[in-house]
Amino acid sequence: MAGQPMTQASGKTGLRRRPVAIAAGLLATAAIVVTIVIWQSLPESHTATELALQRSQLALISRQLLPLEHAAQSEALAARATWPSIAAGLPAHPGPRLAERAASANAAAQALPTPAFVEVRHELVGAGERIAATFADFEMLTRRSWAHVDQALGALQHGPASVASFERANAGLYINSIYDAHFEASMIGEHVLSTYRRLGGPQAFGSSLTRAQVHSIYVTFSPQTLRLAPHLWKQLLAERPGVG
Repeated sequence: MAGQPMTQASGKTGLRRRPVAIAAGLLATAAIVVTIVIWQSLPESHTATELALQRSQLALISRQLLPLEHAAQSEALAARATWPSIAAGLPAHPGPRLAERAASANAAAQALPTPAFVEVRHELVGAGERIAATFADFEMLTRRSWAHVDQALGALQHGPASVASFERANAGLYINSIYDAHFEASMIGEHVLSTYRRLGGPQAFGSSLTRAQVHSIYVTFSPQTLRLAPHLWKQLLAERPGVG
């Protein structure tokens, strides 16, 4: 009986933490949605010179995205194979299968090529600059976050208890970064397509950027290809109070 009040208090503490985690997840998702809405609502320039510049930059970015499709798809497949096992945090005692999957996801992330437009993204304008910045963030966050998760799983398997505890406690930031990076990158295809249409479509771009090329980018950099599921806050919402 002496231990019963402590158990109830612990349960209440867990219940208090869940709404905080859920609220944080909802706020993060809402922030991304607001960013996307602002992005899509920004006005396009209407002068002939600026329109021509924006078309040339979108065509340049798109032609550099096309060769990246296979690498992006490979990274997404490896990420999706690993994600369900880490979405709610790293397990205290990960098995070798999870470690192998995380290592594969890390290798696929490190193998993502860096397109030339990333180096000049601050010189781009309008939608071109935003698309380039989104891909640059995706590449950076994916590489760094998978590397950390891979390292943390190694520490949990083979490291001392103090190091393992530290890595597990701090892995949430990197796990969330993996999700957010894929979420934002999954919108690149829609942004390329909508910008292509706003800037005149096939008639304006001609052979510099075709409808088929835009469609290919739209399919690869889409929620169906890149987005990860489930997300942590959705799991928390689905849990019954006091369970877990």
